[in-house]
Amino acid sequence: MAGPVYHIIGGEVGAKARQLLARHEHMIAQINDARGEVASLIEHGYTTPAAREKFSPFFTRFADGAAQTIDGLTGIAEYLKIVVDAFGELDANLGTAFDKKS
Repeated sequence: MAGPVYHIIGGEVGAKARQLLARHEHMIAQINDARGEVASLIEHGYTTPAAREKFSPFFTRFADGAAQTIDGLTGIAEYLKIVVDAFGELDANLGTAFDKKS
């Protein structure tokens, strides 16, 4: 019975983790820009009771949910970093164990 196959290219996995963190920052900045634009719109261009009572809270919930979802990218990036570190450490330990047996 064949066991699992592991193929880890540490540089690629680490680069993807960094790329995801950069995307996270960019996407959060975009959400924050949209928050400011909508707040300005409600303050200056869409100043109705419904805008303040219904639309503003709706958009706030949307933006909060989007930011929370986007924050998941940090967890994914951290996981990828752990994979790279763990497999690198495992490989080093296996190499050391082999040296002791030879």
